[in-house]
Amino acid sequence: MNQSAERSTKTRAGAGSGGGRRTTGPRVPFSGRVRRAARLGVGVFLAGMLACASEEGADAATESSHPFSRVDTVAIARFGDRPDDQLHRVTGGLLRGDTVIIADGSTSTLRLYRRSGELLSEVGGAGSGPGEFRDITWLQRVGDQLFVYDIEQSRLSEFDDAGVFVRATTIVPRKPATVVTPVGVLSDRTVLVMEIAIGDSRRVESVVRTRAELLRVGENGSYLDSLGSVLLDETFVQPFGRAGEIQSPLVFGRQSAVGISGSRFYTLENLDASIAVSSASGERLAALHPDPLPDRVLVTTDAVREARARYVQDDGPDGRVGRLFDRMPVPDTMAFYGWHGRRRLSVLRITSEGELWALHAAGADVSGPTWTVFAPDGSSNRTVRAADEVELLDAAGDFALVLRWDEDDVEHVELRRIVR
Repeated sequence: MNQSAERSTKTRAGAGSGGGRRTTGPRVPFSGRVRRAARLGVGVFLAGMLACASEEGADAATESSHPFSRVDTVAIARFGDRPDDQLHRVTGGLLRGDTVIIADGSTSTLRLYRRSGELLSEVGGAGSGPGEFRDITWLQRVGDQLFVYDIEQSRLSEFDDAGVFVRATTIVPRKPATVVTPVGVLSDRTVLVMEIAIGDSRRVESVVRTRAELLRVGENGSYLDSLGSVLLDETFVQPFGRAGEIQSPLVFGRQSAVGISGSRFYTLENLDASIAVSSASGERLAALHPDPLPDRVLVTTDAVREARARYVQDDGPDGRVGRLFDRMPVPDTMAFYGWHGRRRLSVLRITSEGELWALHAAGADVSGPTWTVFAPDGSSNRTVRAADEVELLDAAGDFALVLRWDEDDVEHVELRRIVR
């Protein structure tokens, strides 16, 4: 890779993305397939995005008291560990009282467990009928209702507290040459979506950050208004063939996220350490500022070497993936937020209790993630660390629901204690 003299604010993308993306699976930025740029950009951004329902959001972080906590490595309970109840391609999880809800992509079901790990019931299944799914992207709780988005069918399904199907809304692009990606459901039951334009191939090697428009959609799927825009993840673009291009997440690039809490939404663009807070009408209300600031992490030669090894693990005999990696610019330091380890972890998560967990920049030589956690009112925050590489699915009180991968890439969902 080409070592740049400055942080990627001076790359060819200009300066600058969580709410987007899948949040699970190996972090293999380029599969070797050629795709339209905007379509791959949607998939990348979904990898970083989140959407967990909660109560009203934050005003601003004003206090500097900043205690440290850790996520214990010992699981209080495990879910889907039995031979007749295994989980694979987990795309979300929620803590709801004594019940744990997990979205399992391999069976296209929602699984409801007791906190002890006992399976209570399953909801959904593979199909296109009412309450069925093809590709679960995220789940979110709003009050007593559960919302599940299926990206393959562009369909948002609603279930009641008992897991009974209520209704479904299909969300389609409002105009040609665009891709629409729902982020989550606001407290008034309108849906926040990202609209991404599909542009022509650039035909020039470059670093790109696409800007997506944020729109609000009604329960019937009609578009209501625009709430602004957000920058997506940094990607590296190379021309391919006569008219195509290859677009891949930029290694050590800026990641973004959008999250929803009640009637407010949050945007993290990684231009600095702030997280913007906006109302359901798009009005900018405040900005959250972590205290202390996350460390600026140097991108070392060892980190680049380890990243390349992960990146090219599925390379073909022509070595195309390795050559793509070697042409990417490398920043001197990582942005404030984002995990650059073995997996692609969510850069932002809003828990069922309304806490906002922002993932510090790290990876490669760090064993586990660190988060700045903002209280629901934004008046205080703390730091939480994990000793192993885990994806936070939800947190409530002194408990965290996490997704862990073992050395064979088998997925394990665990309930762990947060030690304060």
